[in-house]
Amino acid sequence: MPEASPTTELLRALAAVLGRLGARWYVFGAQAVLVWGRPRLTADVDVTTFLDPEEPEELAAALSEAGFELRVSNAADFV
Repeated sequence: MPEASPTTELLRALAAVLGRLGARWYVFGAQAVLVWGRPRLTADVDVTTFLDPEEPEELAAALSEAGFELRVSNAADFV
């Protein structure tokens, strides 16, 4: 079996965290376009989550604990 790409590994890790939180989410942007067979050369992964109840601090803490680097200092102010 071929080795998974860095993007695939990132999405697996993200899916694990969001699954534990019960968050609904989807991928959009260039990575989503790749699924449809139209390559775009970007390195970012765009994801939207719906949290119920809306607790961005819990999501930020879970992502940080899983090794994701957060680019904002206060999740509540960002959302």
